Amino acid sequence: MRLRCPVLTRALSRLNDHAVRGGAAFAGRGTCRDQRSDGSLQGLKLDHAHVWVTWLAVAVVITAWAWIIWQWQKTRRPIARTTVTLMIAASLLTVAASSWPWTEPTVFKTLGIVKKKAVSQDG
Repeated sequence: MRLRCPVLTRALSRLNDHAVRGGAAFAGRGTCRDQRSDGSLQGLKLDHAHVWVTWLAVAVVITAWAWIIWQWQKTRRPIARTTVTLMIAASLLTVAASSWPWTEPTVFKTLGIVKKKAVSQDG
């Protein structure tokens, strides 16, 4: 897929160049032909990022609901419909992300996706 916006294309290429030169794993190894293979990128494991990001999302959603309720009690003004809609969507997405470890096997089986076992690169 090619981007049609030249400004966005330049910005993304600069970001990609920065990610590769800086040693960060922003773009990932091997996604573009101009990226070099960094050993530091190979050693980076983001397998367990789902756990802490999910806990962060749960904390943010709970804090946001608490803030909205506190503001509502303080001002006694009705909560905007958009706010409630977005918070319900955020809550449902957070529940979906939180339940993924239990729903993943069923979803993969339903879609016919076979999850390959990780191969150790140590030997």
